[in-house]
Amino acid sequence: MTAIRTFLHSFDQAIIVWITTFPAWIRPIMEVCTLYGAPWVMAIVATALMAGGWWRRSMPIAAAGAFALAALPLSALLKLLIRRVRPETAATLGLHTYSFPSGHAFGSMLVLGLLGYLAKTRLPQPFDWIALAILALFILCIGISRVYLGAHYPTDVLAGWVLGAAILIIVIRLAAI
Repeated sequence: MTAIRTFLHSFDQAIIVWITTFPAWIRPIMEVCTLYGAPWVMAIVATALMAGGWWRRSMPIAAAGAFALAALPLSALLKLLIRRVRPETAATLGLHTYSFPSGHAFGSMLVLGLLGYLAKTRLPQPFDWIALAILALFILCIGISRVYLGAHYPTDVLAGWVLGAAILIIVIRLAAI
């Protein structure tokens, strides 16, 4: 277990050192990504997806939005169970919750990943790939922003993405979209 912790700590530190080399002008971009990747924003997007599906009488899309919305609190529950302390830099951000997994990374992978899946399966080419690329880039930026701003360790973000992807697959299967 100690070898794994040592590896994870070394991994986190290497990524943090790399991210601190980013130029200062990128900070406002990272702040915007963090803002738009917030779990409450993802909840609004999931609710809109659910309502849009209902409005268009597409019950699978409405169900997918509802399932995604229902799954969003999962990262907060895991934070309470795991209780990983945030990086020291998080104190300057006024964050007083636990760190693992990243709720921003989890929510964005789940909700924006769902939008990407819908875009890929419902839009004509090349718009399907364009939408998918934009959403993937946004998911990546949200995760990186959490480390750049000092709110999370890289492994928190990776765990959020992996958990979000796993729940996304379940949502797609349950909603049969």
